[in-house]
Amino acid sequence: GMRYRRLTLLMMSMIVGIAAAFRQFEMILLIGQPCVSSFTWKSYWISGAICGSAAGLISCYLGGWWFDVRVGWTGGRRDFHRSQFLNLSTSLPPCLATVLWEVSSSMRNAEPIPFYYLDMMGMLTATVLIFMTFYSVFLRFLAVCRDLQARRVTAGVWFLALPAAYYLAVFAPFVIGFIKLAYGAGNRIEKFPLWLIPL
Repeated sequence: GMRYRRLTLLMMSMIVGIAAAFRQFEMILLIGQPCVSSFTWKSYWISGAICGSAAGLISCYLGGWWFDVRVGWTGGRRDFHRSQFLNLSTSLPPCLATVLWEVSSSMRNAEPIPFYYLDMMGMLTATVLIFMTFYSVFLRFLAVCRDLQARRVTAGVWFLALPAAYYLAVFAPFVIGFIKLAYGAGNRIEKFPLWLIPL
């Protein structure tokens, strides 16, 4: 019913929002700002939950609206509430990967550290995040075609080609840095631009 739907949206909004907050924290950690660099894990998670609540609401309403607008452009069935659900649910793969990384990091490290620097876990996490991000893009394309009856060609532009091109540009520094490192042309992975990843 309506109560279950609202609870589901709230839970997904919190996960997406907390992941967005952690991505910002990771970037602040990277540049060494004291506002986050001095965090303990307790303050890190509390701040993530507080900031994530606001970010989650933005993703739920503004993100749902933008999703619905693009559905209209593809000739699909406009339904704001359904767009809210699809926008959040298809955002979960990379967001869950981000949150799980923080859980893992909090068990392995004494204090919060960014995963941009080269170590096996950081490389694995970044690789999983890249895969999950493109998987999320593909899920959105399938969702609007199957659930909202969008035209495949137009949906392919707005929900597949353009987002994929954007993320390719975002992740290019990491991939190039990894290739350089693999062939001995560098001594670390390029900084991973998580702050560019939208909610």
